[in-house]
Amino acid sequence: MRSALLPAIALLTLMNLPDLSGQAITFGLRAESLPTSVSGQGLQVTDMALDDMGRVWMSTASQGIYRHDGQQMTRMDWADQTVPRYDACIEVFPNGDVWIGSDQGLITREGSVFLNDSSWTFGPCIDIVNSGMGEVFALSPEGVYRRQILGTTWQAEPIEGMNQAYQLTMAHGALMLSSAEGLWMRNVAGQWTALRDGMVSASMPLGESWLAITDNGLEQLVDGGWRLLQPAIKGYHQGIPTANGDRLWLYGESGLWHIREDGEGVRMHGLGGATIESVQAAITTGAGGLFMAVGNEGDMLRIHDVSTWYDLRSQYVHIGHIQHMLPLRSDSVWLVTSQGLFSAGLQRLSALPSPGPGVIKQLIKGQGEPVVAVGEFGQSQWLKGQWQTAKTKALDGQALDLGALLSYDRLGWYSQTSKRRIANSLKPAVVLFEQSVLKPSFGQDLWLRIGLKGLNQPDMLSMSYVMDGGDTVQMGRGRRLNLIGLSAGPHDIHVMASGAKDLHHQIMVLPPWWMDLWVMGPTA
Repeated sequence: MRSALLPAIALLTLMNLPDLSGQAITFGLRAESLPTSVSGQGLQVTDMALDDMGRVWMSTASQGIYRHDGQQMTRMDWADQTVPRYDACIEVFPNGDVWIGSDQGLITREGSVFLNDSSWTFGPCIDIVNSGMGEVFALSPEGVYRRQILGTTWQAEPIEGMNQAYQLTMAHGALMLSSAEGLWMRNVAGQWTALRDGMVSASMPLGESWLAITDNGLEQLVDGGWRLLQPAIKGYHQGIPTANGDRLWLYGESGLWHIREDGEGVRMHGLGGATIESVQAAITTGAGGLFMAVGNEGDMLRIHDVSTWYDLRSQYVHIGHIQHMLPLRSDSVWLVTSQGLFSAGLQRLSALPSPGPGVIKQLIKGQGEPVVAVGEFGQSQWLKGQWQTAKTKALDGQALDLGALLSYDRLGWYSQTSKRRIANSLKPAVVLFEQSVLKPSFGQDLWLRIGLKGLNQPDMLSMSYVMDGGDTVQMGRGRRLNLIGLSAGPHDIHVMASGAKDLHHQIMVLPPWWMDLWVMGPTA
């Protein structure tokens, strides 16, 4: 399978942000388009799941099981199937087990082979949910069934009045069942309660509240009943909370939507205002990232991060793919695109001269300081309407360490959103691709996805790391570092690999709320 990446695209959606409230703002989402053709046909992806190594597993409609490791797509079930199998859902458990729900029942992975689970005798399996407490729930069109993950006996869940089930959703310790007859909730005590009558095609959490998609559209459960949010969202969808949990990616038959914490939502648009008509499946890839299969052919898109910029869809010029932005005031912004450098304001859009040859990596502006551009050309500052060289890149990379900037940015976008190669003077380096939670709180678990740039066969190299100056821990060929139960305060991580520059990364863990309280006592 080819692993070359096509040029990036921008996805736009209107948002109002308090720090730039003087203008209509958009979230600009940089995305890669990844080739996934199989025998000339695109994958019809039905579901996605993330394993402990950060790899994306995908079930498809009669095309098998695939895994994407960030660089290439690999088929995982090469065994011949006498009867084509429609796989509806996929679940990857912490111990590495992979379960598939299909029209032929429940399929489990044993070694490198996928086999029918003989304990499942309830016909097609259309959804699977891991409760996180040692139990797994599975859904057939007629009912919900429960068993221990390591057990072999399924028990039917008693739900009166439910005849045609659609979807299971787990959040806040509750299990939600969407069906043609209504929406049910199962609490931790195992009791089912009807929350809404009528057809509910899907449900998902938004912060501490719940959303449901009905014949009326997208509705939110509030005190006193259900509130209609978006009449345009109808049909089968799934929701994925953002990294901080207070916003929601919503995708399905109505395309891709971004729902804010207050329930307001906007549809994601492509460059020029074109909409994404349908999303087959999607999964989060880290803080702000999204990996999805779109359209009838299952084209793969991977969104890396979110940056804010003005809505330029009404402009008559094509400025290219947005790569970086610098807000100057509430009514003006500078944009770095694939076509060059631009200044955008309330009434105009104008091109600016390039600060130097090569790629612009970043624009920086301190309080009362001139704009500084950093890139392959070195470092330049904008003074009196022109660029002046501030630093030049030394041959040893000491004056401007682009390798460190790649590590900080996590994306390595030189080689992905531009045809230009990374400068030959850059040394091989360990880089940070993703951090699951950007601002973790005390007791919150997170993970880092590590990679290597500038080396041949990087997957064959072993890594090790040191946490807060402690002992060296071997990672082997693993590229995912799980951090559990970090204490409040800064934590320094040093990741090493033979023949590559080390990665030094710091994580600031926020203290619990009660540590901010001062209790005044009597004094002598």
